[in-house]
Amino acid sequence: MGRLGQVLETQGEIALIAMRANAQCGDCNACAMGQNDETQTIEAINEVNARVGDMVEFDMAVPSLLKAAFIAYTIPLITMVGSIALTNYGLKAAGMTGNPDFLSAVAGFVVLFITLVVIRKFDGRMKDSRKFMAKIDRITEPSNQEVCINVKG
Repeated sequence: MGRLGQVLETQGEIALIAMRANAQCGDCNACAMGQNDETQTIEAINEVNARVGDMVEFDMAVPSLLKAAFIAYTIPLITMVGSIALTNYGLKAAGMTGNPDFLSAVAGFVVLFITLVVIRKFDGRMKDSRKFMAKIDRITEPSNQEVCINVKG
């Protein structure tokens, strides 16, 4: 079963959905992008022609979700750790006296920042490809077990 949400607006084949964070989200905050609010919004492909106000079930394909997580978390980590190791090795091989560890750490954080900027730059292309977007699976009927989503307007 996918996630439940309410359609806030539609633009062609894309719907903006309000959803509530659940226990599976943990402290990820990927959908909230730093907002401190339980209600989050996400864009999803609307192939079922859901309308504003409809409750929908949506999900993201597992391979796409894993690939997005790899791009967002693993690539920056690898580039940071790799740049720290290479800088440390290079400075020691060059015979640097003093503390190459500090310069290696600085280089690691600079490379991490650059990696995050590059990923952010290509974020638009990833959205345009729709490969990393959630997809509305079906329109659902609200039940007593579903919590109504009140979106601050």
